Amino acid sequence: MGVLMCVVGIGIVCFCFPYIRCFFKRLSMLSKIKNACWEKGYRLQGTHAFWFLGGKNGKNCDCIIETAEDVFVIKLFGMPRRKRVLVFTEKKEYFTRILVGMLLLIRESFDSKAKQLPEYDFVQTGKAASSDKKLRKILLVNPVPMEMLWQAEKGKETKLSPFPMENMQKENGKERILSPGDVVYDMELANLSWFLKELR
Repeated sequence: MGVLMCVVGIGIVCFCFPYIRCFFKRLSMLSKIKNACWEKGYRLQGTHAFWFLGGKNGKNCDCIIETAEDVFVIKLFGMPRRKRVLVFTEKKEYFTRILVGMLLLIRESFDSKAKQLPEYDFVQTGKAASSDKKLRKILLVNPVPMEMLWQAEKGKETKLSPFPMENMQKENGKERILSPGDVVYDMELANLSWFLKELR
């Protein structure tokens, strides 16, 4: 009985750890964004209680930051499990990829079922700030996965990275690595370090 309880306890810890990690990552993110806004005198406004815990499924954006020139409207997208690859597709879907055998010379992968990305409401949210400033739509991924990719539809050409090892050919289309600042579905893709540089 003791062994069974120990195994169950370990299982619960393993299941909960990514979400505990995500919570503390978001607390750190909140502190860093608040500090950056305080240093620059920017206006930070959450759109709901505990906005820093916002997820990818809700249509409403999570916060607004108003600077002297821009209005950043931010939607949070979390990846609790770090050892995953996040893939966006041209069909406005996303899925995650698990890589196995990376320590061996075999690279196998398993893709989750693709999910439709919601139509996030940036415009209505941004109206809470000054209308004469540039609206910047930010998809802030925090915590971040191992890698983020863009997948073209099968048979369509896509601009790939100049480094061949960074590209993967899949049956359903070519893929290229995404970097912070790339535009995905009319949103600027961001991680925390890139976003803080944009603020400062």
